[in-house]
Amino acid sequence: VGEATSTVIPWPHQIRAYQRLYGQWPPKLLIADEVGLGKTIQAGLLLRQAWLAGRAKRILVLAPKSVCRQWQIEMREKFNLDWHKEPFVIMSSHLARRRDRRAELVDVAQPWDLVVVDEAHHARRKGAGTQQDGGPNTLLRLLGQLKSRTEGLVLLTATPMQVHPVELWDLLALLGLPPE
Repeated sequence: VGEATSTVIPWPHQIRAYQRLYGQWPPKLLIADEVGLGKTIQAGLLLRQAWLAGRAKRILVLAPKSVCRQWQIEMREKFNLDWHKEPFVIMSSHLARRRDRRAELVDVAQPWDLVVVDEAHHARRKGAGTQQDGGPNTLLRLLGQLKSRTEGLVLLTATPMQVHPVELWDLLALLGLPPE
């Protein structure tokens, strides 16, 4: 891999978060931080180091369509990760929910070494906390299926307090917390 095209100087809390992410492999983490405080940078540090160390060869990033291009640019410019050449996939979480794509990710694709989900709060229950609780939405069901097909799972969200507590519980359950 060639030299990075730009230099990233992480903030101290990003370095601590990275050390925690990388130090306990495979990572099973929920990173909940305010908008703009570097969740993507923390994930990028983890992805870069995991790939360089050979811990993660197959990586899947699920993100809303509106930020997939931003993920590609940031990973290339800040971490010299070219998502067109390496066995990494950045995919719209909306596209991944489709039945045919979900089958490809869960049934056909080889297991993933690491799955990162941006805006993980979109994986939720329909009508959580009400009598009309409709169970998990398609993204939450997909993540439940992917959980057994990946070593590491990192969930990124900026809105953990704006969801019903049972929805936060569902995200923690994806990570195996509390232990089953």
